[in-house]
Amino acid sequence: MRISVVSDNKKLRELIATLDQDIYHFSYFYDLSQAALSLMSSTEVLIVDDTSDINSLAELKTSLDGVLPYLIYIGEQLEPDLMLQFYSLGVDEYFPLAHAAILLDKKLFTYNKTQNRLTQLSIDYEFAHKTAMDAMAGSSELGLVMNFVEQSYTINDCKALSHRFFLTTNALGLNCVLRMQMNGQHYFFSSNELVKPLEEQLMIAANNAQRFHDFGVRTVINYPNASLLVKNMPVEDGNRYGRIKDALPVLLSALDAKLKSLVAENMIRSQAEDLGGAFDVVKASFDHLNGLMSEKIKSGNQTMSNVLSDLTHKLPGMGLEEDQEEYILGKVENVMDDSSELIMAEQEMAQIFDSIRDSLYGLVAKQNLMLSVLMKEKMAEEENQQQSLTEDSNIELF
Repeated sequence: MRISVVSDNKKLRELIATLDQDIYHFSYFYDLSQAALSLMSSTEVLIVDDTSDINSLAELKTSLDGVLPYLIYIGEQLEPDLMLQFYSLGVDEYFPLAHAAILLDKKLFTYNKTQNRLTQLSIDYEFAHKTAMDAMAGSSELGLVMNFVEQSYTINDCKALSHRFFLTTNALGLNCVLRMQMNGQHYFFSSNELVKPLEEQLMIAANNAQRFHDFGVRTVINYPNASLLVKNMPVEDGNRYGRIKDALPVLLSALDAKLKSLVAENMIRSQAEDLGGAFDVVKASFDHLNGLMSEKIKSGNQTMSNVLSDLTHKLPGMGLEEDQEEYILGKVENVMDDSSELIMAEQEMAQIFDSIRDSLYGLVAKQNLMLSVLMKEKMAEEENQQQSLTEDSNIELF
């Protein structure tokens, strides 16, 4: 503890010299003007005697902008009125010179112990404050990540996903480049500027099984369908650096899962559309084939009926023998019978076509029902999300 002594009293100086010099570091001056510079920089305790009057102490207080160090006045017996003036000016302790040997040592010991305790309390407070702030920051960062996970459910395209993702990383104070992959295509987005070709090349080159690639303040985090380049990792702040490195994989994992979900959803929608289109083609083909077969069979049957009618009327006039006429008419009747069987086969085939068509109708209906359920769930999630956002916007913060 640094102590300035302003006195020319030999007895007082001898008394002070008996105090523990390892604990107290004394500087001696003959008047307050000499001590002014030391008082402005390093003095914790000021000891004066009756050579410093009330006016000189008032001038010193003015020069120090009204702030005096801990002030101990040692002198002969003071009048009550003068003592009151000294206390009003800012004197902390008054010791009669006759009792200063005992009182000064105990007062300095107590004051030093108190100051050390206050210093330790200040250190403890700073540590507790920093710990509390770190805990609050960690909770806030986790809340941002969970908010992204919740709101990403209703997003259906890469650009909107990147926008919501960057709202989270911007809140974390990060400058990022995001790569998303869907159906073999790479999509790059930046949080605050255009993506540079070198950054695209870096992210594609670093896209492997290794989760983290650290390059000083830059870090690349990889997932199968998404990767992130952070260009300003807070490496100088160990606690924040660790929290962010814990939070970003959770954030990116949710984005990767969402991209997988979008790919599956798009495949289901595309499959339903393709199936519906294929069914329309098959149905049209069946209808055309069925109609064509029916038309040809009816035409052939009509032709055979006409032939049989002509032969019935013309054979008697051709001069054929009876057995020849019977033979020809028998052959024609056989063909007519075969034609009747063909008509029955056509009817059976039409029934088969109808059965296949009904099965395809059922398959398409199930596919459309599944797609409808998915879309209804998605719309319900969007409505809940909008309602949640509206409720959150009405929260008052104090």
